[in-house]
Amino acid sequence: MKRELASKFVKKKLISLDTEVKVTHTVQDFGGNNMDQDDFYNIVEIKQKEFVGSSCVDGELLTFGPEQIKMIDGMSPERLGQAFKIK
Repeated sequence: MKRELASKFVKKKLISLDTEVKVTHTVQDFGGNNMDQDDFYNIVEIKQKEFVGSSCVDGELLTFGPEQIKMIDGMSPERLGQAFKIK
């Protein structure tokens, strides 16, 4: 998701504390190689250019940018923007 769209979602309170988001982040596999993984996080802090989320599985905190968000409360950012007429 683009930063401009994320900023609009925060202003309209479509992204706020406790919003569930699907985030792509880098993890290490058993061989020590890096790979991308998608996980669900609840937003616990909104910073100026990034978010902090708590994992829905184990509660681990992750700091991520808007470009890593793939879904917001079960909807893609593009579809959510269309539903609320946000471009």
